Amino acid sequence: MRRCLLLPIVAILASCGPATGSITPPAPTPKGFDLSAWDVSTIGSGPAATEANGGVDLFIPAKARDDPQHQHLIAITVTARCHLNGDFDLQADYALVSWPSGNGVRFGLVAGADSVERTSNPVSQANTYATNFSGSIVAVDTPDKTGRLRLTRVGPTVTGYYFSNRAWVSIASATAATGAPAYAIQAWTDGYTFDQQDIRVNLKNVIPTGCS
Repeated sequence: MRRCLLLPIVAILASCGPATGSITPPAPTPKGFDLSAWDVSTIGSGPAATEANGGVDLFIPAKARDDPQHQHLIAITVTARCHLNGDFDLQADYALVSWPSGNGVRFGLVAGADSVERTSNPVSQANTYATNFSGSIVAVDTPDKTGRLRLTRVGPTVTGYYFSNRAWVSIASATAATGAPAYAIQAWTDGYTFDQQDIRVNLKNVIPTGCS
């Protein structure tokens, strides 16, 4: 069932109806993830990124602590050393390696203020795919433990997708922010919602098109 998720002081996108894309994803070129070619940063104590299983593991340990000077966030960010000029197409496969119910963590592909995410809600216990476009959030429930995320900008429009039944499914679209944002892979939570259990997700076959 598709639903809109309302967070405090966040306006919900008007369109939340089902939409299924017929675009077939490009076949990824099998190769390992070279973490040394990216910039890694953290907020709070404990999060880490490591090369694993041909991709990159984003790890938030149970003992992680938030940073009160950064809105009590706990985050690990792996940023590409390029910017997204004009249209772009970002994709990555994911696998939940350690993902307890209601853990409160989100992860996904980020371009400036826009992102497509896989999330865990600590209140409702729901697992979702979600888009967050400059603070406007749309989410749809999912049981997936492996999958593929996609974030695109075509002209003035940014769109977030997940892959299901051999087709891309659109979560939501919005007017894209202007400029040339940085592109990152990120996992994050905060000290208020984090369930203090080990969280580990693996992302691989990262495909950035339009990053220069």
